[in-house]
Amino acid sequence: MPEAAIRPDISASPTVLVLDDEPKVLSGLKRALRKEPYELLCATSAEEAFAILHERPIDVVISDQHMPGMTGTAFLAKVREAYPSTCRFMLTGRASLDVALQAINDDAVRQFFTKPCDPETLAQSIRNIIKEKTLEQAIERARQQELELKDRLLSHVSHELRSPLAAIYQFITILLDGLAGDLSSEQGEYLEIVLRNVNQLRAMIV
Repeated sequence: MPEAAIRPDISASPTVLVLDDEPKVLSGLKRALRKEPYELLCATSAEEAFAILHERPIDVVISDQHMPGMTGTAFLAKVREAYPSTCRFMLTGRASLDVALQAINDDAVRQFFTKPCDPETLAQSIRNIIKEKTLEQAIERARQQELELKDRLLSHVSHELRSPLAAIYQFITILLDGLAGDLSSEQGEYLEIVLRNVNQLRAMIV
């Protein structure tokens, strides 16, 4: 089982993975979603689906509930643990509605669809989540760019301030040491205040 990791940027070519042990269901979904603006991948077992998830970033994974070897809820719970940025949908029969609702409550599933599923409803839900993820990524990129800009600005300001502050520090210490003549007590107090502030600034830009 692959460990949880930050997934790469998915915005260029969204990808949807469908897991169902019935080839006819997968073929039907392929036909229904063939004109959608994303790549559709199919798997007939949890092992095959995990292999695909491990190889490439997946935006949305859709799993049937009743499959041999591993239920859809168990599979999607593992997907949530290993690939938290992947949105998870479930296909289920009416007899499994309680299971699907519990999976939503447990945050393993974002949305579920009862079989037979209306292709347009499923397609619209996928489009909506991809738009949401794309917007989130754009916001995150903008935040990262803002942080990088702030870092560059602080680095530049620190570099420009380092030499002047060093000169001020040396000048004040010369005065306080009496090397430029005697100081009154009031002058000494003022210089001590300036020196403390200079030291604070120097500490901030180290």
